[in-house]
Amino acid sequence: MLSIGDDVDAFISLRQALTRSGMSVSMAWNGKQAVELMPMVRPHLVVLDLAVATADAAPVLALIASSTPNPITVLVPGPKDAAPTFVKALEGAGQPATLSHLLQQLKEPEKS
Repeated sequence: MLSIGDDVDAFISLRQALTRSGMSVSMAWNGKQAVELMPMVRPHLVVLDLAVATADAAPVLALIASSTPNPITVLVPGPKDAAPTFVKALEGAGQPATLSHLLQQLKEPEKS
């Protein structure tokens, strides 16, 4: 899993909860770090904080959209004016996931 955002308290809490459940969690505090980490981590799940500046996140969204397979992408609500931009950028990158599908993906071990 890769979390992208600058809300230190929220993302560290998320990381602690998920690592206790046995998940591997990488963190990026901005878009540049995320672009550098994604090819190395190849996450199945990306949590993207929409409070990240649109210009900073644009390369991240392009990388998510071009990844094969597309990681499940969770958009954390941010400024209302930014949300439609992020959602539009991700259109066509994959099908929306139901909660049960997301949980199933998180519980399945990585397949080689």
